[in-house]
Amino acid sequence: MTSHWDLGALKNKVVATQAGDTKELVDLIYAMGRYQQIFEYHKCLARDAFAAFSTDSGPDQLKFLTHAFGCVSPEEQGTLEHARLVSEANLLACIGITRSAFDSFGELLNRLVLPVPLNGKVYVHTVRDKLPSGELKDSLDSALSASWFTYVSDFSNVSKHRALIGHTPSASYIDDNQGGKVASFTYENRGKPRTHPSYWTKEILEGTIEVWRSLVLCGLALNRHYI
Repeated sequence: MTSHWDLGALKNKVVATQAGDTKELVDLIYAMGRYQQIFEYHKCLARDAFAAFSTDSGPDQLKFLTHAFGCVSPEEQGTLEHARLVSEANLLACIGITRSAFDSFGELLNRLVLPVPLNGKVYVHTVRDKLPSGELKDSLDSALSASWFTYVSDFSNVSKHRALIGHTPSASYIDDNQGGKVASFTYENRGKPRTHPSYWTKEILEGTIEVWRSLVLCGLALNRHYI
């Protein structure tokens, strides 16, 4: 994906330089690596959910449309429903794990970089605002201001606190596309609602991968700052 974030080097530096018990910090660093593994797992499953229905024109496209319009037996219809479920479940997991990883990264910055660590529940935006000027803050600013980060964050909040967003098999002759499609939704952001358009699942997955790459870039900046 992006240049490798050397979590082992970060852990070794923490153990060598931090006073007192470093278990919580080491566990937090370990968690970042686990987030990466879980993200990769769900990314591949989401990507391949509709693999049985090729996006190429011809018989496979006709097969998708036949299932999408219910022109098959109940047993065959289950194939498309299963693909939809795999797509939705793993896209939700990719988005959720990505958003959680950012707040865990914020806690890591809180403990390792802020001169006076914040108390209580720490969010990545709060930590970003307290960071000293420099490459690390610039990297995090860039990550958090990206349009796809806003989408991922809003999607995660709506899915956790309100309702699941519509996710259905769809096909389009206009752009010769087919697969999962996620409905438009609105997130009530402190009295300033943000409305996001409908996207194909693969578009959202590509956007979420971009967000994950930006987190890795922030991790590389953290290593350069701290080690």
